Amino acid sequence: MWQLDIENVAGIRSGTATLEPGVNAIQASNWQGKTSFLTAIETAVGTAAQLTEGADRGWVRLETPSTTVETELVREDGRVARHGEGYLTDERDLAVADLFAFLGESNDVRRAVREGADLEPLLTRPLDLEDIESQIATLQEDRRRVEAAASEAEAAARDLAARQERVSDLEATLDALREERDSMPEPADDEGASSRDALSEKRAARDRTAQRVEDLEGQLADLEARLEARRSDLAAATVPDGDDLERRLADGREELSTLESRLELAQTVYNANKRVVDEDEVALLADVERGIVDDEFTCWVCGESAARKRVTDRLDALAETVQSLRERVAERRASLEALETEHRQVEAKRQERTSLERELAELESRVDDRRTALADARDRRRELADEVTTLEASVADRDERLTDLVSEIKFTEASLEDAREALEQTEQEADRRSDLAAQREAIEDQLEALRGRQERVKSELHETFEAAMRDVLEAFEPGFERAWLDDFELRVVREGRQVPLDALSEGEVELLGIVVALAGYEAFEVGSRLPVMCLDGLGGLAREHLHRLVTYLEARTEYLVTTAYPEAGDFEGHTVTPADWTVVSDGVDAAS
Repeated sequence: MWQLDIENVAGIRSGTATLEPGVNAIQASNWQGKTSFLTAIETAVGTAAQLTEGADRGWVRLETPSTTVETELVREDGRVARHGEGYLTDERDLAVADLFAFLGESNDVRRAVREGADLEPLLTRPLDLEDIESQIATLQEDRRRVEAAASEAEAAARDLAARQERVSDLEATLDALREERDSMPEPADDEGASSRDALSEKRAARDRTAQRVEDLEGQLADLEARLEARRSDLAAATVPDGDDLERRLADGREELSTLESRLELAQTVYNANKRVVDEDEVALLADVERGIVDDEFTCWVCGESAARKRVTDRLDALAETVQSLRERVAERRASLEALETEHRQVEAKRQERTSLERELAELESRVDDRRTALADARDRRRELADEVTTLEASVADRDERLTDLVSEIKFTEASLEDAREALEQTEQEADRRSDLAAQREAIEDQLEALRGRQERVKSELHETFEAAMRDVLEAFEPGFERAWLDDFELRVVREGRQVPLDALSEGEVELLGIVVALAGYEAFEVGSRLPVMCLDGLGGLAREHLHRLVTYLEARTEYLVTTAYPEAGDFEGHTVTPADWTVVSDGVDAAS
């Protein structure tokens, strides 16, 4: 079960509730905190932050079988600030939850369907948060590294036969030298043998050192060539200055947040007051004097006397304000998306330059190491050459061949040991080819998946909508026989011809909005991120349709939370009763 404790969130001053797996119905009349309870759930998850009007501090505590979340809301400098992490923390998880799991009346997808707005920016918004371009840049860098390692492995595989042949040649040479040595007579005295041994060791050491100098010179030349190439790459990898872009992004996000907050507030005020006037419920909040020309009543906000026409005129003006704010929000979102695209490109170039700088530093370090090792080897070669010259003078001519044999044997033994070690390293390097090929294939698969992800998700959105629509047509039998997404434009057919959305009933439009949101819910696998779905603002659906919708959605989430009036009848599942909650309307009732 989920346990929620609420203090000063939306219209709930204090309250406690439990959610059980399956259907959870909050049933009560108006002004009892039904929608506010859903806002508290959204606050705990991390997508909302609505502090009760007049309160300076509020909080929600959520206990689930796996975690405990505490979110505090504090009014700071005229704005509401969140403290503490929500149930979800990833920006993309929060976006898909807000769009496709919290399906209240103000849900962006439902509202876009209701207003006939463009659905594509909403349904594809989570893709923008995945930063696919940055992921592709990182994978391309990984692929370059794997390909470089694979090239080295292929080179090792090509060298393998030559190294094996060298080991065989050295083994045959060593056998022949030993056979010749064993056939020669023993030295005449211990002193002569000692000199010959010393000379043989010095010659072998000199030859090994000379071979090491040659190897180091080759390695150093290769490293210096790679170093020069990387320096050229780094010089070409310019990164635009991103400081101004960061500032513009921060300013844009802050401005968008402020505009969205203002839009939400204006829309809420407009919806609430418009509903009071449209449903002719003014008497619920104020004293009304019916007139022949117009009604007079006391304004429930300012307490002044007002005529109905004056109120409706003000509501029309407020509607224009809401539309203006909505247009400004859309413009700001578009400009912010362009800035974020530019920012991702700058970050990709910065990552590329950082990678080159890291590789360049590594190459410079290796070049320094090789130069030091080469200088040491050359010094040692000179020392050994001088020592060999000294020892050669002390060895008799008659012992020259035996001395040469012993030197050659020791040199060949050392060379054979080095060759065997090089052969083993080459075999190990060559054996990496299959692993590196698998790594490259995996990276290519990931790149292909990322490059095609947008189109696949868009296709899934269309397929999921059509599948859900078939279920809805069968279960609800609405007044139209077909609906589909043409690209991202909603099309509806009634009696064999296409009709606009405003030709449908309020309940049919709301049902379409739910199905569009459900398509996003399935395509972005929201259920794997968040086990709860919330429904609200379904007054346009008939009682039997509301029950069918709840039954239909119940199978898609672990916890389904829906609001309903008492006259909607009992739901199969758990009923959340707000009788013990303290809500804002309690104070209004007490005052009146």
